[in-house]
Amino acid sequence: MKDILKLFVFLFFTISLIACKPKPQGKVETVKFTDEYRKNLIDSFRRVDSIRKIKDSIFRSAPITSIEFKETLFNFGDIKSGDIVTHNFVFYNTGKNPLIINSAMGSCGCTVPSYPETPIAPGDSAEMKVVFNSTGKSGPTTKSVTIVANTEPQISELNISANIAKGKKKPKKTAE
Repeated sequence: MKDILKLFVFLFFTISLIACKPKPQGKVETVKFTDEYRKNLIDSFRRVDSIRKIKDSIFRSAPITSIEFKETLFNFGDIKSGDIVTHNFVFYNTGKNPLIINSAMGSCGCTVPSYPETPIAPGDSAEMKVVFNSTGKSGPTTKSVTIVANTEPQISELNISANIAKGKKKPKKTAE
């Protein structure tokens, strides 16, 4: 178990180092799509695929634990079309083994979750941030986030809802 956890932490830091390269400063040039560029691009995709396979292997061999969310539904209330709103869902590892979230996916491109990449120790809590973009939507709306983790059951679901008004909100009338 410790070897798996060490491998997962090593993998996380390796990905972090690769992803955190400084952004180039100055003029941006167009890259010609040469055979060398194509080869480097394919090699890059292979490295990413290898990392995904290692993460999946760690996830599949991880012992089962349990997860409990403080809430599984959040209502943003009345918002206007075009608003981008966020909510943090708090969750707890209520089991006896480290909690590993393998993936979290929104029901559409307008709902984007982000979650901890490192294991959550038994008894600890963490947050899953969900960002909802209401552009192009109107009326009562409900979206979901599907989470795959080393839990029983393996799949959990969170839901967000909102009542989306077209354009700007109308000012509230006051009693005279």
